[in-house]
Amino acid sequence: MTTSSLQPLIVDCALMDGVTPAKIAQLIAAGYPWAGLSMQCSNGVAAAGTWFNESWRASSRSGAGARYGVDWFRMAYHYFVLGQSPLQQAEVALAAVDFAGGWDDGDLWLGVDVERGQQPADATKDQVEDGVSAFAERILAGTGKRPLLYAGSYTRGLGISSPMGCCMLWYPQWNSTLSWSTVARMGFDMDSTLLWQATGNAPASVPGYPVTTPIGLQDYSIMVRANLPAAQGLEWTRTHVGSRPVVLPRAASSSVE
Repeated sequence: MTTSSLQPLIVDCALMDGVTPAKIAQLIAAGYPWAGLSMQCSNGVAAAGTWFNESWRASSRSGAGARYGVDWFRMAYHYFVLGQSPLQQAEVALAAVDFAGGWDDGDLWLGVDVERGQQPADATKDQVEDGVSAFAERILAGTGKRPLLYAGSYTRGLGISSPMGCCMLWYPQWNSTLSWSTVARMGFDMDSTLLWQATGNAPASVPGYPVTTPIGLQDYSIMVRANLPAAQGLEWTRTHVGSRPVVLPRAASSSVE
């Protein structure tokens, strides 16, 4: 399998991963199928600060040049923490992107990461659904776009089978194939799944795909798009990214640094 026949690959990272602007430049220079970077902009009611600001800018049009919005996309995502105000979390995420320079035409939807991690052990299905749905509605009100949901075994184990106000699924499954029957149990299908995270603290095992990224063992996701050929997958992404989100009026937020 040649690199031109692979689906687009989106690398994802957070502050703890040590991804620097120099590494982002290296990833951009590696070319296709490395097609973008997803960066954690906030966690609960805390913003990622300087690291996100620098990473967001390094992944922008000025950093990616002619690739930006063509075969290179960037995405910010928020780590959702149950027990903290969903609306305040949404404000922190929106303010983090604003402070880092705002949105542009090559940016995917804001992602919301909902996994076991920092959640209370006794969290209920209704609490998670209500909290994430409130977060999603605030993001829609603030940008005109619903967020992308990153979720897997945690929400599935709670019996959640609704999108919780999100537009599409970003699904982690670190196997050689993606189980569409498992995706269906979460209320999604091929047409409503955008990304398949194929690595998780271990090299990827998907036949024909890279074991690691050009910047080392870093998680990456395959842009599934209903198993479209690569060129069609990129075209779908370009048409669905569209213009920059419309930033609608909201409560004043303090600068995030």
